[in-house]
Amino acid sequence: MSETQSEHMRILKMVEEGKLTPEEAAQLIEAARQHEHGGTAAKARPAAGLLTVRVTESGEPKVNLRVPISLAKVVLKLLPRRARANLEASGLTVAELGEMIDRAASAGPCKLVDIHEGGDGVEVVLE
Repeated sequence: MSETQSEHMRILKMVEEGKLTPEEAAQLIEAARQHEHGGTAAKARPAAGLLTVRVTESGEPKVNLRVPISLAKVVLKLLPRRARANLEASGLTVAELGEMIDRAASAGPCKLVDIHEGGDGVEVVLE
């Protein structure tokens, strides 16, 4: 199985698990295709310029960051331990999220992660 096929399978599994909507998955798959072929889609979208990370604990906002995409990987390294644990408990590592951001940024604005359990949550959006 090629790297692209493997990535598509991970995205589809996330849809199956309810971590992504079909629309979000389609955006990520299209971004992966564009990245692989070095081209642009027939339907060009504006590139995402900001990464927004929101973390809540016990229903209270703990993190609300908006940074340029170019600094996205730095932000991911600064996620609180509990946010990382919530993310990884849902089956997504910080490294995988970084790869998704790289590929999805060129596809335009989209929600990459929206995980909420009880009063805790992690949301990552490209705007």
